[in-house]
Amino acid sequence: MMICIKAPRGGAASPAGRAGLARPMITTDHPGGREVVEGKNGNLPPLCNSEALAKRLEELRVDPGKRLKFGQYPRMKAEHEFSEKLVGRVIKEVYGSQAF
Repeated sequence: MMICIKAPRGGAASPAGRAGLARPMITTDHPGGREVVEGKNGNLPPLCNSEALAKRLEELRVDPGKRLKFGQYPRMKAEHEFSEKLVGRVIKEVYGSQAF
């Protein structure tokens, strides 16, 4: 199973929201996608370029090793950079005690 996010939407459908699923992810080059998908775990086809997006999906479809690698890195990144504990700490730092 792969995750494909072709356009920026935010919320639960965002790349950061999906990174913890440990699935290979293809997303277009947009804010949010760039923070999760890096050279170590995928390529970012240009936004609104369906041919480039289809090419990236096909590359993952035919290469099980690449799918595994591309799924593991976003999960690790999510655990270290987007965890609830970390996000809560950053919110407290930014907004102080008024945040909770």
